[in-house]
Amino acid sequence: NEVPTIFTEAEFLNLVENLEIPAEFLEYKEEIKNLFFTLFYTGLRIGEAFALFGRRHKDVKTGRQFNFLDGNQLAVYSQMLKDSKKITSTKTGKERVAYVIQNNFHRVQAWADLDRTTKEKLRDIEYSRLIKKAGRLTFPKDSEKQNLKAHDCRHSYAVHLLNSGVSISLIAKALGNSVLVCEKYYLGYALHEEGIQMIHQLMNQPRLKKVG
Repeated sequence: NEVPTIFTEAEFLNLVENLEIPAEFLEYKEEIKNLFFTLFYTGLRIGEAFALFGRRHKDVKTGRQFNFLDGNQLAVYSQMLKDSKKITSTKTGKERVAYVIQNNFHRVQAWADLDRTTKEKLRDIEYSRLIKKAGRLTFPKDSEKQNLKAHDCRHSYAVHLLNSGVSISLIAKALGNSVLVCEKYYLGYALHEEGIQMIHQLMNQPRLKKVG
């Protein structure tokens, strides 16, 4: 029953710059930014992002496969729980392939390459609290965007793909959701912001003159 809040890529970039990192984690400022870049450009759930690495390998304790980055794709097998740091199956219990939006790919790569010990330390942060505060700074006149959640990065990823012409069925596969769920949440946001701008650009292009 969650109502998603959607922001564009340009809004996201401003949002990241307004993140106020807790004092005890200031040395990890860029790493925390890289996490948000990963959430926005891959659509991963936050627990899945913490189980993401740059190579294929398994958790020693559970034998479960970690998520790994392979070019413009992600193999998604697992998530890291917040309290125990245990590696478990994804929320749905299903494996999937996700797709990486290539903008700022180096940020996603840097997060994937971050070691597990540091990821476990950063897992304790309340990220929805961070993004909510950044939302108030970024959108002071927009009440809808002043109560953001980290999960809204995932929603915005989906709408970004939809407005870029990606089919709802492929978006559903990338998110690990059903097509019906994606239609319920995202079709109403199609052609907002970026999509409308794209149409305006097409409509304003000079028309070709008829021959003859």
